[in-house]
Amino acid sequence: MGSFDFVVPGELDAFHFLPESIREADRAEGQEFLRRYYLGIQQVWETIRSKILSVKDLWDVINCPDEFLPYLKNIVGWTKQFAHITDELDTDTLRRLISVSVAMWKGRTTEDTYIDALNLLVPSRARVWNWFWFRIITDETYLSEERQGRDPWMISFPGAGQEYYSNLRLVDPGSADKQLVLDVLRLLRPVGERIEIVYLKFLDLFEIDEDLAQWNIGDAADAEVADGFLSLVGNRHAFANVEGSEDWENYVAFTRIRGGQSSGPGFGLSFYVTPGTFDNYYYARIDVEDNELQLRKVVGGIHSSIATFSFSSSYLLQNDIWYGLRVQVSPDGVTNRIKVYLDGTERIDATDTSHSKGSAGIFSEANSYVQADELEVLGLPVDSETIGINS
Repeated sequence: MGSFDFVVPGELDAFHFLPESIREADRAEGQEFLRRYYLGIQQVWETIRSKILSVKDLWDVINCPDEFLPYLKNIVGWTKQFAHITDELDTDTLRRLISVSVAMWKGRTTEDTYIDALNLLVPSRARVWNWFWFRIITDETYLSEERQGRDPWMISFPGAGQEYYSNLRLVDPGSADKQLVLDVLRLLRPVGERIEIVYLKFLDLFEIDEDLAQWNIGDAADAEVADGFLSLVGNRHAFANVEGSEDWENYVAFTRIRGGQSSGPGFGLSFYVTPGTFDNYYYARIDVEDNELQLRKVVGGIHSSIATFSFSSSYLLQNDIWYGLRVQVSPDGVTNRIKVYLDGTERIDATDTSHSKGSAGIFSEANSYVQADELEVLGLPVDSETIGINS
């Protein structure tokens, strides 16, 4: 074939529909005028053919053109009655929503489903506590001899007539679409379910192995995220390193933690950590060997004590037992009012002016080790909304 023969094997070429004798005459005597003329016909055909083949892309969530996504979403249940949700989504988010819609509708009314939906649409880390969890955690914390470090304060305590409220906790760095959150929960909640939404500054449940994306660790050699835990060994400090964490102030930080010592100082929860350095922060420390809960500070690398609670003979701290460690720091005039709770019970109430803001984290000290399965930071006053039974 000549210089204009661009046919891909197996595809149709309009010029080849002509009798061979005409094609040969065009090549030999016509300077391929007819061949060149048929290139235009071929291009028209290719355009028509590509449109025909692209029809199947209308059903493909990955390849569907952006302008046809509103029609594709109708097929998976997002009809005009839900336009107040889908119209606010950008094309990438809408595409993701369409891709998971079948599974989402099948799992509608389950807590895992609306957590997954919020992770997809907002997106942000979230968790949910329901009334049944609250009852279990209350019993574990107050009525059982085996304390498991769950703090009922971290779930809003139901008042009169609120026995069936769930508590959804969602990280909002300041950019969350709260109306979208409300709309999604109203759509996916069980019939009659009432939900209290609490917006957090930070949450990590360590559900993804080796995920330290939210953390700053001075030396990660003895730090690990695996099997649902953050583990630190020896003199190690991990603190939250997310957008805005250097300016956190007036907050509550909670961790569920266990650890141990071998002639070491202990382990615990840090707060008001100055980013970029490990030399300025407050910390609440569990000292198993001395049977104490200690509130301390670091200023310019120098450690000193603020307050100590000794359990004496009333309670014996133990290695490798889960404890709920919570600190609350808020302004009190020109100083900070700092309260430290262990397993939901206030043990320390003190003041100090050394630090005014900063991140929060987990630490172990020399000859000590620690495991944590969550860190949650909640701003004060609490940013929350409620979805009632008819709202």
